[in-house]
Amino acid sequence: MSRICGDIDEVVTTFMTRTLDHTWFPYVYLDATYLDVRLQGHVVSQAVFVAVGVSALGRREILGMTVGDSESTDF
Repeated sequence: MSRICGDIDEVVTTFMTRTLDHTWFPYVYLDATYLDVRLQGHVVSQAVFVAVGVSALGRREILGMTVGDSESTDF
């Protein structure tokens, strides 16, 4: 399992650090959903935020994502 997670971590890091200058995104949508995740040995509810861009050609692309405690303005 550790090897599989290590492989996924590498792919996620590559995805999260890529450049976004290949097109223009006139529309960006932000949304969140709550998932139960394991955090420090406990299962807790966490907000998963996703940013989706829509290009001038109408193509949707996930721009990024992150996990946080809630959908508060501070986050």
